[in-house]
Amino acid sequence: MQQNFIKRVIRASAGTGKTYRLSLEYLSLLCQYRHLGCQYKEILVITFTRKATAEIRDRIFTHLNELVNPKGESEELRRNLESVLGRSLSRDDLHFLRRSYHDMLSNKHQVKIMTIDSFTNTVFKSIIAPFLHIYDHEIDNVMDDAVKDNLFHMLLNDSELWEVFRSFLERGERKTIQAYEQFLNTTIKQRWLYHMIDESGARDFEHTPPKADALYQAVRQQLKTLLIEFQQHVLKFHADARINALLKKNAKDFFNIEPDTPLEHLSDECLQAVEDRDHLEQKGHLLFDPFWNGGKVFRANKYAEAKDHFLSAHQEFVASLAEYLLWMLAVPEEREIRELIRKILREYDELTLRNRVFSHSDISFYTYRFLYDPELSMVTDDTVTNDFYEHLTAKYRFMLIDEFQDTSLIQFRILMPIIREVISGAGIKEYGGVIVVGDEKQAIYGWRGGERDLLLSMPRLFSGQRSTAAEDFISQR
Repeated sequence: MQQNFIKRVIRASAGTGKTYRLSLEYLSLLCQYRHLGCQYKEILVITFTRKATAEIRDRIFTHLNELVNPKGESEELRRNLESVLGRSLSRDDLHFLRRSYHDMLSNKHQVKIMTIDSFTNTVFKSIIAPFLHIYDHEIDNVMDDAVKDNLFHMLLNDSELWEVFRSFLERGERKTIQAYEQFLNTTIKQRWLYHMIDESGARDFEHTPPKADALYQAVRQQLKTLLIEFQQHVLKFHADARINALLKKNAKDFFNIEPDTPLEHLSDECLQAVEDRDHLEQKGHLLFDPFWNGGKVFRANKYAEAKDHFLSAHQEFVASLAEYLLWMLAVPEEREIRELIRKILREYDELTLRNRVFSHSDISFYTYRFLYDPELSMVTDDTVTNDFYEHLTAKYRFMLIDEFQDTSLIQFRILMPIIREVISGAGIKEYGGVIVVGDEKQAIYGWRGGERDLLLSMPRLFSGQRSTAAEDFISQR
């Protein structure tokens, strides 16, 4: 049965006729699966612009007309279609295409070719809005002044929250009201990312103190071992040298060791600086570079092996130190900012859901968020259920996605359970599949969250591996 399921990535560069190829793939699916009952209504084509939607729709209808009403120039089209199909077109194929063409002309609304935003809006109207008891709403991509005023009013009424908000922006030298408004706009537009981070459990704030304590002990022990080995090395090969000549300036500034300190006391004296955790947090960055004077300590070739050992040990130490500084300096601030963002978004949700006025990014976020809500039962094990299709009054068996390199993470998360369902081999109909077309070199929608790495991750998803670029992206943050 699996031979009836298509999983294909087509990397087509600009100027290679992607629209033409996509239309041939569409017609090929109709011919290849007609004996299993495949109909055009079961093929969903996703594009990224209205212009692309119109071009693909026009190309499919034009090709159908040329095939069922052949003329001299249609011979090349037929050869190209047969090349994609992998066999010659039969008389039965042409009869089926003719019937499909006439039916499509009479029922153009059932030809499912739409932009990703249109598809998301369809899912929102059919499934999410009724779940939220929203039966009428407006679209406005500009935040209403009243909403903005309410958000600022909420912040100003909470002195602690306002201080976090104000100090965060001022540390970045953003002190104008425009900067404050930009922060609100960006927070709301990128809210899907905060939601994904929260879902991933990327940072366990509750365990910050014990985590930091454990990291500090690791930093201290690694540095102690490194200093002892370094002391042994210089006593063996540079016993007549002075400490000042052996250490770099950054190390001298951090360790604050006296120039006439005996080499026998080097490790103990240097380690004193790490006992003061405040000092470590303020000046620990000075140890990111090796603390020794390489030109003096490891100049000769006979020290090459020792040099490699110390560089490797120093890299391990720096990794632990960087993580410790992250938890001590960045994580507490992150915790405050994340709480600030949560309260802003909670207030924003109350206002928008009450007023029933949404931006396109709101529609995308609510669709993504509630599509996975267990109470809705639309997605199980990252795969859409039959209830999903019943609400849409359509059953997709094939998905063709154009310009896939411009798919954003949130769009991918909306499409992913449908993709997994049509390639799973489950269900009543024994056919289905996904064809994505794109070129990672031509990504143009990075400004709206497009992630070209998603195109590169599709073969891994098609092979059945659960990890995707979306999860990888979140787990790295």
